[in-house]
Amino acid sequence: MHVAVVSSSLDPWTTPGRPDWCGRAGHLREVVDTLAAGGHRVDVVVPGRPGHVVEGSGPVVHRVPVDPAAPDPAAAVRTLTEHLSGLWRDRRPDVVHVHHWIAALAARQASADAPVPVVQTVHGGELESDQDRSAVEHAVLRGADQVVVTSSADHHAVKGIGVRADRLRIVPLAVDDDEFHPSGPALRRGTRPRLVALGGADAEGGADRVVRALATVPDAELLVAGGLPAGADDPARARLYTLARQHGVGRRVRFLGPVERADVPRLIRSADAVVNAAPRWSTGIAALEAMACGRAVVTAAVGGNADVVVDQVCGLTVPPRDDRALSRGLREVLSRESSRIAFGAAGRNRVEVAFRRSHLARALGEVFERACLAGTG
Repeated sequence: MHVAVVSSSLDPWTTPGRPDWCGRAGHLREVVDTLAAGGHRVDVVVPGRPGHVVEGSGPVVHRVPVDPAAPDPAAAVRTLTEHLSGLWRDRRPDVVHVHHWIAALAARQASADAPVPVVQTVHGGELESDQDRSAVEHAVLRGADQVVVTSSADHHAVKGIGVRADRLRIVPLAVDDDEFHPSGPALRRGTRPRLVALGGADAEGGADRVVRALATVPDAELLVAGGLPAGADDPARARLYTLARQHGVGRRVRFLGPVERADVPRLIRSADAVVNAAPRWSTGIAALEAMACGRAVVTAAVGGNADVVVDQVCGLTVPPRDDRALSRGLREVLSRESSRIAFGAAGRNRVEVAFRRSHLARALGEVFERACLAGTG
C-alpha cells in the first residue's frame, strides 16, 4: 500500500529532548518506521527547511516550511496544499495518514478532484484551545474517514467532539522492543539511587514537580533529559535550576539537555526508576520506553500513562498535581529493590504482549482498510 504520512506540526527526526520534540513526535516516528518495515511505500511530509532526504530504503521524507502556530493558519494550509498537489500530481497515495487538522485540510484540498481516504491521528494534548481554531478542528475531525487516538482518555475527548463511533479507533502506542531492551549498555553512575525524567524541562512535562519531590527522597539523584543544549540560554532549565537550589537539591539534579535517540535506552537502563509527573496530559511514550527497558516507572495518571502503566504491577501511578503522592511513590519505589525488579519484569512483559510494533502494524492496517472502504462507499 502507498501511504502518505503528513504532519503540519511534528518533525519526528529531531533530537529527543529538544524543545520541538515531544511524545507525539516519538509516536509519529514509530508509525513511520512501522509502516516502512511492513513493506508499505511511505512518503512523509513534515515541517522543516525545504527539500527532501531519502533514508536508505526507508521512507522518502519531504520537509515543507509550515508553521501551524502562525496567526494565520490558512497560510500553512495553502503552503502544504501546494506541496501535496505537486507531490501527488503523477501518483496519488492509497491512503493519507495525517497528524494535525491543518494537515487534514491540506490533504483534502490537494486531492479534491479525486478524493483520497484520510486517516487522522489526534492527541488530547494538541487539541486547540482557541475558540475559532477549535471549531475548525472539530469539523475536520468529524469529516475524516477514520480517526485514530492512542489512549482511552483521548477516545473520550474526541468522542465528545461528535466523531462517529464507527470512525473512531484506539490504536495502541508502540516501541521498538529490540532497541529498548533490558540488556545493553547503560550510562555510568555512582552509588546514589537514580531517577530519570524524560518529559523535558518545561512545566508541561512535570519536571518541576519531580525536582520538588526530590527534596523528600534522601540521597537520590535526578537526571532531567530535555531542553536546549548545554551553553544555550534556556529559560526552562534556568527556572528548574533555581527551583532545585531553593529546595536544597541543586547538587543532586543534573540537566542533560537533548539526548540523541540512540542514547535514550542507555540513559533509561542507568536508572532505578523513570518518572513522569506531567500535570495534564502525556502520550505515555516515556513510560513505555522505560518499561521496555525493564525499569520501574512512577507516573501521573494522565493521558496515555493511564493506559500504559498498570498501577502496582509495572510501577506506580499517582494522581496528577499531587506532590505528596508523587513523593511517597518515589520513596516507595526506591526503598524496595525487590519491587523495582518485579515492576521492571512486569513492564517488559506488558510491552511484549501489547505494545510491540507488530501490534501497531496490525491495527493501522485495519484502520487503513476501513478508511478505504469508507472512501469508496
